Amino acid sequence: MDKWVIEHSLRKIRDGLSNELSVRLFINLTLSSLQSQQMFNWFRQTLAEAKVPAKLICLQVSEADIQANQAAATKFINGVRKIGCKICIKHFGLSEASEQLCDKNKPDLVKLDQTYLNDIDLDGKTNPAFTDRIKQLNKDKIACIAPMVEDTRMLSRLWQAGVPFIQGYYLQPPKPEMEYDFFD
Repeated sequence: MDKWVIEHSLRKIRDGLSNELSVRLFINLTLSSLQSQQMFNWFRQTLAEAKVPAKLICLQVSEADIQANQAAATKFINGVRKIGCKICIKHFGLSEASEQLCDKNKPDLVKLDQTYLNDIDLDGKTNPAFTDRIKQLNKDKIACIAPMVEDTRMLSRLWQAGVPFIQGYYLQPPKPEMEYDFFD
């Protein structure tokens, strides 16, 4: 399934580039792809054949999948980083080993797990441990994404905590095709 998603995603981004759109694409990978010894070579070859600059691709890997097979994940992550792709650890903050996995794999981004965002209280106060974690990520030059942001209240709290990027219905609900109207 990952191969199908990658092939179709690269086709979409290539079409966007031919229309002079500024596009960056996040592609999720599963544990089976991380563990496959052939997947990295296939990915590198497919990316080259698609003629898509690697810097436009960010591969997302679940924290749980990295933890399930750290050696294979680290090898794969190091390989895709060498060809110029970005790495994002998604569902970040779920385990006690989050910081160690981050230190070892040095992602470009982390996407916080929704349950981790529960540290932001409804009364407008933010848990100091949450804010400290965000400050450390920013200090380490690891961009942080908060998913599932649905209102201005949450957006404001995340901004105050130092979270630079958000995703969610507050911006736009999912659509069947890549469609956006952003400006550089």
